[in-house]
Amino acid sequence: MKFHLVDSINKKLKVVEAVAEGLGLQNVTVQHTRVEDIKNRKFDLVVSRAVAPLKTSGGGANL
Repeated sequence: MKFHLVDSINKKLKVVEAVAEGLGLQNVTVQHTRVEDIKNRKFDLVVSRAVAPLKTSGGGANL
């Protein structure tokens, strides 16, 4: 299983990268962007803490 983590706040992603590296996880990638800016990607599962409706926060991502 692969995990692709997205956040608009780079500071959070740096922490996640450090934790994944510290744990030796090689199945974690990060992307500094907003989820609605992700285009032409397909995901099997999306977990979000967003406050917008999924239709809005899903953007162009294929769920």
